[in-house]
Formats: sequence, structure tokens, C-alpha cells
Amino acid sequence: MCVSCQVELLRVIQKPLEMPGDVSLSPPCVDLLQRLLKREPLERISFADFFTHPFVDIAASSASLDQHD
Repeated sequence: MCVSCQVELLRVIQKPLEMPGDVSLSPPCVDLLQRLLKREPLERISFADFFTHPFVDIAASSASLDQHD
């Protein structure tokens, strides 16, 4: 990788995370994205917490669907 490419990549990585302004995202979605995109791996959401996150929680989603039958 060229030096200027490495410098540009580092610059982009160090910028604060910004959600697109022209996209409507629910608060749980934004929270999940922010937790997934942490720069420090140890600060990222865990595997178990990912699957119980309100945006992804399959058990809660299927229970909610069952209630609507």
C-alpha cells in the first residue's frame, strides 16, 4: 500500500463516527452500529450481547410476531 494511501486510511479511521444525515435510523439501530464500529476491539459489543441487542434480538422478535397471530 502506498504511503499516501496509508496516511489517508489512518485519517479516515481516526475521524469520529458520523451517521448519514439523510437516512432515518431507529435509536436501537444507531446504538448497535456505534457498538459494532468501535475502533478498539475490546470496546466492541460482544458476540452474546449482539444477539440479545434490542435491534437484533430474534427471540423477542419472534415472540412479538407470535402475539400478533
